[in-house]
Amino acid sequence: MTNKYNFDDITNADRPVIVMGGKQYVLRYPTLEEVEALQKLENDDQRGDVMYSYIEPTEEGQPPFKELLRKQDIRVVKAFSQMLRKEFGVED
Repeated sequence: MTNKYNFDDITNADRPVIVMGGKQYVLRYPTLEEVEALQKLENDDQRGDVMYSYIEPTEEGQPPFKELLRKQDIRVVKAFSQMLRKEFGVED
């Protein structure tokens, strides 16, 4: 019997929801092309800016996520970093 793998069933419908500062955002998983471009960047500031672009507001008029994150205490920033590593499968 031939195995069938239907990758069309994998969608962004189950994207993680991020609630911070009373605002709600969703994490968009990057494409392979985006990951390859990210890996070519040479400094962490550039990589960070690209990573923030994967976090999208759920409502119009919300501040950019990067702006909101900068106002959080370090425990929130640490928890956010851990969540990103988990979601993107990055090993410690």
